[in-house]
Amino acid sequence: MKRPKENRASVTLSLGVQMARVCLGLNKLELSNRAGCSAQHVTEIEGRTCNPSQKLISELADAVGKTPAELYQLGELKLEEETLEIVRKRRLRVRSRQDLEVILEVVRHLHRPHLLTLIEAAKKQLNE
Repeated sequence: MKRPKENRASVTLSLGVQMARVCLGLNKLELSNRAGCSAQHVTEIEGRTCNPSQKLISELADAVGKTPAELYQLGELKLEEETLEIVRKRRLRVRSRQDLEVILEVVRHLHRPHLLTLIEAAKKQLNE
């Protein structure tokens, strides 16, 4: 199965669904039952191996008591938290250019230009 192109929206949705599910103490099967989809579909969304329809995104949001926009916001918060933790620990284990681009985008979004130097160094390392 070909993995769809990962972008910021798919990353934030994935993190948002996972965080909402975990905060409610639900497993993937329980969430899927609430949303009317398969547990496999929830796994694929959280693993970013599928692009869910807007209808499914709305059903997942309803299942966790959120709006779709709130799911994305929750994912944004988690992405920012994880990125800052990575940068703080200086553990930039970038596996691909795509990983690096997501990190760069988050740091720019957070308006933390002093971190860009560290990330640019990782970018050079990746190119070597």
